Amino acid sequence: METFGTILRAAVLKEHTTDVKFAAALGVTAGRVSQILSGNERISRRVLAGLLKAFTKSKLRKEIRDAWILEYMPLQYALDSLGTEDAGEQASFLLKDHQPHQALDLVESRRARTPDCSDWHELSRVAAEINKRLVRPAAALRIVSEMEQRARCEGNQVHILEALRLKCHVSIDVSGIRPLCLSQLHEDALRYAETYKPQAALRNQWQKTRSELARDGAMILLKAHEFQDISIELFKKALSGIGWARSNSKDETGHARGLLVRAKVEIAAGHIGNANEALDEIAGHPCAGEGDFPQRIRIVKARLAILSDKCPKAMALLESICAQCLENEDPYYHRIADQLLARLTLGHLPRIAVQK
Repeated sequence: METFGTILRAAVLKEHTTDVKFAAALGVTAGRVSQILSGNERISRRVLAGLLKAFTKSKLRKEIRDAWILEYMPLQYALDSLGTEDAGEQASFLLKDHQPHQALDLVESRRARTPDCSDWHELSRVAAEINKRLVRPAAALRIVSEMEQRARCEGNQVHILEALRLKCHVSIDVSGIRPLCLSQLHEDALRYAETYKPQAALRNQWQKTRSELARDGAMILLKAHEFQDISIELFKKALSGIGWARSNSKDETGHARGLLVRAKVEIAAGHIGNANEALDEIAGHPCAGEGDFPQRIRIVKARLAILSDKCPKAMALLESICAQCLENEDPYYHRIADQLLARLTLGHLPRIAVQK
């Protein structure tokens, strides 16, 4: 069996050709590269993350990542030794490296083993989100249903609210579901949030969930806008909710998501300048280059190009997104980009809000 060092060296030769060039890409000395390639050092996750950034080809990154897991973090070791936080971090790492199936296997295995209710709930949330990314809304909703049932049995209001929020969030991606049904799910979660009075220690979590509900409400409005005219006033109300979410939550990732949703709403309202402002703001955000944000930003830019009467530019961007998603095995954003590209091909342009 080839070692991690052997596979890493082969990848270096393929992309960088020499150790010196690889050292320059890493920003370290050639001596440090020799030390890493020698196989005499245990490679930590932090070192691995730095190594992966030096490779642009996803196939090589996957080979290096797989070799590292096999040598330093086999699944059985991960299941036995990782805590919930570490398991979530490891799953996040796998997702960033375009290995969602491995991430789901890790989380599901750990979820089945943990005796702690809070740990189980957090792992279940992660599993539902990964299934959503894999375009498996039914599997995600089954997990959410388990979460809600268990939370109600335990009388845990924080977990009940999170389950209700997730049910709404996942349902937005279900094909053919009526906006009225989505609005009902959203209202159920909002009503529960209003009746639930969190203790001081749980206030931040409650604020985070309320902020997520504000963004989900805007997304439901955007989905309804695909099928019927929506007034400017409703979009203004959605933007107000997004603004409230930003001012009442300390979650940086949530702030970045809010900027993207704001840009989408501004585009649907026909406000090119405001949409550009939101995109400019997110460009300087710490989360802009992490996880799925690059694809999400590019899709929003394609929508903005359509609004700006630059359909050829939008189609080229969407084709590029589709190609990258296929290479990275990312069915979720491939579906979004491909559907938008198909509509453009048919000459079916997105709706713009109407004055009422």
